[in-house]
Amino acid sequence: MQDLEKQMLQSQVEIHEVTLNALSKELHDNVGQMLSSAKMLLGVAAKHPDKSTELIATTEKTLSEAIHSLRTLSKTLDKDWISQFSLIENLLLEKERNSIAQSLQIHLHYNQEPVLANDAQVILFRIIQEAIQNTVKHANACNLYVDITEQNCDLNVTIKDDGRGFDITQQTQMGMGINNIKNRTDILGGNVEWQNNEGTTIRIHIPNIIAQ
Repeated sequence: MQDLEKQMLQSQVEIHEVTLNALSKELHDNVGQMLSSAKMLLGVAAKHPDKSTELIATTEKTLSEAIHSLRTLSKTLDKDWISQFSLIENLLLEKERNSIAQSLQIHLHYNQEPVLANDAQVILFRIIQEAIQNTVKHANACNLYVDITEQNCDLNVTIKDDGRGFDITQQTQMGMGINNIKNRTDILGGNVEWQNNEGTTIRIHIPNIIAQ
């Protein structure tokens, strides 16, 4: 129980840290740029009334995209996020953030929302998020596939990228991330394995999730 509580707290802190870093980058690189573009378009429209209809339509589209991005980001700042934490919802937000940043295309497949306690969902999300970060930093991949399947009270998670792969026995840069994934999977009573075949595949198996 102590290990679970410790990992829960650590995962919360790390998720907040990653989220705030992502928010800062997203506000600067994406939302800020869209708002600057909208301002510029309005300035051009004022100088060229003959083109104003087309320019204003483009401005409206740009502002709509900025509003959508802000709404997506605001969901990650909900003060009650832990009590109503949803693994799938947060993975969809993570997917959208990466898609907007154009750093990695995440493809998410699941057959249902996992029957896991909120604290276990937080830890599992952090495991998957860590795998995503490792892929972005080290794999030079374009696509990452996350498959979550629940069957007979067992949960299977497969995370596969199309990057260059790595030798787990000779890793230094990714060592801490790999250990974190292993330790957190242990806390959830599961096991994890890595495979290298045209990219990297992580397979996580967590039995009897109904009891967690």
